[in-house]
Order: sequence, then C-alpha cells, then structure tokens
Amino acid sequence: MVWTFGAGCAMGLFVPSLAIGAAYGQICGRTVGAVLAALEITSVRPSLHTYAVVGAAGALGGATRMTISITVLVMETTGSLQLIVPIMFTIFCSKWIGDHIFDGIYDAVIHTRGAPFLVEHKFSSIKGKAFQAAEKLRVQEVMSGGNVLVTLKPVMPVADILDVLARCRHGAFPVTPDTPTERHPTFKLH
Repeated sequence: MVWTFGAGCAMGLFVPSLAIGAAYGQICGRTVGAVLAALEITSVRPSLHTYAVVGAAGALGGATRMTISITVLVMETTGSLQLIVPIMFTIFCSKWIGDHIFDGIYDAVIHTRGAPFLVEHKFSSIKGKAFQAAEKLRVQEVMSGGNVLVTLKPVMPVADILDVLARCRHGAFPVTPDTPTERHPTFKLH
C-alpha cells in the first residue's frame, strides 16, 4: 500500500486499504466462528460480510486518519445504517492506535516531499494559565502593549524588509500603502 501511494501515479490508497481491511475483517470473523464452534455455541453465527465491512472501515480509517468522512463513506456505500456504531467505534480505535504508533500516510508523504506544513502545537500552559483559559482570552489580552502595528508597503527595498523581519518575532505583516500611526489603526489593505 505504501508503494502504490508513494509511486506518484493513480494507483490509489482507498481500494488497497479497503481490500486489506476486508480481508482482515473476514479473518477475524472466521476466528470468532471457530471459537464459537469450539465452545459448541451454535445459536450465534457471525456474519462474515459484517466483519469485512467493519475491517475495511478500520483499515481505511487507520491509514488516512479521517474519522467522520470514512464513517459516512462506508455507511453510505454499504447502505447499512445498523452498522454505524461498530464502524464508528472501529474507525476511532484505529485512528487512536495509529496516532500513538506513527503518523498517518498523508502526513508521512507531506514530510517526505518536504512540503510546508503547519504543525499543531499542543501547549500545556500559557504564562501560567491553563490552555482552556487561553480559548477565552481576547487578542488584546495576549498581545504585548505599546507596540505599533508593523506593516509592509507594496513596494519596498529588500533591506527594509529584512530589517522588519529581523525586528519581529512573527512573519505575517499586512501590506498597505499607508503606515498606521495610531494605537488602533484602521486602514485599507493592498
């Protein structure tokens, strides 16, 4: 599956994941059937098709790490609404286990190709406050006071841009022909 996805041509990730997952699901279903037969329980017969659908959903959810969309995709494809809970449980478990073992296949490909990727930072505390409190803070409470908004003009010498980048800790600047001078400026972006 890694070879087909990493080849760069349209060989796919979905169909191999679904096929491998369905095969493992059938193996699990046959194992459950063998255990039930060994225990001489004949009143319950496992449905191999159900195990195949749930296994396919789990393999695809574990490879792609897309939970809700894979649940809806598999449920809509099979048309069996009664399997929604086992499918959701299997996909969430496969995502959780996959997240604790290695990155998802899409994250690995992005990292391998060196594409720019915004990493989600998990802050445990911000200035002594719990992270939950940070969700309730306003921007003016987080920003340092007294700073004037730093803007870039549409046309500037490279030396001036390098000076601005060296002075600031961030890398996002509004581009406007007007330089704001007030503490709370309103201006038109370019």
